[in-house]
Parts: sequence; C-alpha cells; structure tokens
Amino acid sequence: MCFSAEADFVSGIVIGAVGVATLAKVKEPREIALGVLPLAFAVHQIVEGFDWRSLDDGVPKFSSGIAVYLYVAFAWVLLPVLA
Repeated sequence: MCFSAEADFVSGIVIGAVGVATLAKVKEPREIALGVLPLAFAVHQIVEGFDWRSLDDGVPKFSSGIAVYLYVAFAWVLLPVLA
C-alpha cells in the first residue's frame, strides 16, 4: 500500500479473507498455486506494515531487519514464482 502501517494491516486482513474464500473454491491440486496467491499477498501486506512500524523509534533493530528480509523475499521470490 505504501500509505501507512494501519492501511497495510487492514488491507492484509481484507485480502486474507479473500484468500481464505479463494482457497475454499479450489477443487483440483493444480489450482492451489493460484488459490494461495491472495493469502501470500495478504502476508506481504502485513509484513509491509511491520516495516512501516520499524521506522518508528523504540522498535528493536533485530525485528525490523527480519521484516525487511521477509518483505524482500515475498516481493522478489515468492510472489513472482506464484504468479
């Protein structure tokens, strides 16, 4: 989203609900990769929210580093592979 942590958390929850509904419609194993894509994007949005939070003071640098690496792994590896 790139607006704020709150927007990322809300969109992650909404997209996650869509992802659960999408997975409920999967009937064949070959559809799983496409069905899990909204859930993967929802996790990506939630991780981005933690990245926004890591910009605030008082957040341990260790946890912010993990959030950045997870964000990059989703953006550059997992989502392109699923798409």
